[in-house]
Amino acid sequence: MAVQHRGTNWTPEEDRRLLDLIEAGKSWVFISANLKRPVKTIRDRISQMRRSGLKAKGK
Repeated sequence: MAVQHRGTNWTPEEDRRLLDLIEAGKSWVFISANLKRPVKTIRDRISQMRRSGLKAKGK
């Protein structure tokens, strides 16, 4: 099965869904299936979002 979003940018809606799923305590596998993206891509996105958040706060 091919990954639907391969090589595409994250949309604001996907970012919100990702954060909601993480806050709900869902597993990486569940989040991956829900967003139709590989687990590694999801983990990379979370890292990027955290770095961006820290930079925006001046830390």
